[in-house]
Amino acid sequence: MADTLRFAFAGFRHAHVLDLYNAVKSKDCCQIVACCEEDAQTRAVLAEGGKIKVTHQSYDDMLGGVDFDVLALGDVYSKRGAMAIKALEAGKHVMADKPICIKLDEFDRISDLARRNKLCLGLQLDLRSYGVYHTMRKVIREGRIGEVLSVVFTGQHPLMPKVRPGWYFEDGRHGGTINDIAIHGTDLVPWLTGHEIVRPVAARVWNSHCALNRKFQDGAQLVLELDNKAGVMADVSYHSPDHLKGMPPQYWRVTIFGSAGLVETSLTQPDVMVVDKDSGEIQRLSPEPNVTWRYLNDFLACVGGSAGEGMVTTETVLAATKAALEAQRLADA
Repeated sequence: MADTLRFAFAGFRHAHVLDLYNAVKSKDCCQIVACCEEDAQTRAVLAEGGKIKVTHQSYDDMLGGVDFDVLALGDVYSKRGAMAIKALEAGKHVMADKPICIKLDEFDRISDLARRNKLCLGLQLDLRSYGVYHTMRKVIREGRIGEVLSVVFTGQHPLMPKVRPGWYFEDGRHGGTINDIAIHGTDLVPWLTGHEIVRPVAARVWNSHCALNRKFQDGAQLVLELDNKAGVMADVSYHSPDHLKGMPPQYWRVTIFGSAGLVETSLTQPDVMVVDKDSGEIQRLSPEPNVTWRYLNDFLACVGGSAGEGMVTTETVLAATKAALEAQRLADA
């Protein structure tokens, strides 16, 4: 990897990309050399904020006219696949807010280009940044609950139609709630358990209460199969109460049952609950420290050729993306 990795940002249509912008800005080894925003209203908001200088109004102009190493992608979901493909065809690495695309044919092209040209893909899969999940992973990998039998995770979000960007609710731009949210779980579960996702068994999406667009599927549930025949059940609906202050205990709660015990935690839980093979008592384990911007650290290691075990890599990004897209396709069928 070069001494300085040059990032060009394309699209600021989702707030998540601001976290990536701040993360890149904080790294001495990274330099932001260009920022593109094609949407006039978003450009006006950025100008008013005064923290991000938009250098280009055309993605193609930036791609063809700026010398950079990494495309940082945060445009509307439906535009990301084509933008990532163009960047990979131009020999650029891609670091994106999730999802990187909303169609399986886009995924196939992205996968082929990244592998064939030895380019790195990164996603803002930030659940791996939290110490509770690292402690959970250690418990499982040490065999304390035996063989993994089943997994349940809940990642319900508030819909907040007055807060979320308007394009979310426009036809064809979002791409589906499973692909949007469940990808965190399709990344987390294999990383925790050591078992890959084989296939989606069942999936359902539906409109339950979103009045802005009755085609918007705010309900989303799925069932997956792991390579050891274990099952995964998940609910990632936009059903959490909008008026709730703070996060509910169900927010990214993960419960894993093993042949000799169980382990559970969530983003709002201060510890990790374990019943292991050596004790019938509930134990509360203190979590490892959180690591801010772990997703970017892993991506930089990938670009530098030093990615280690347990990191987010191009292959884990592809696996998580494919699992989410296939479950979304099953739900849409």
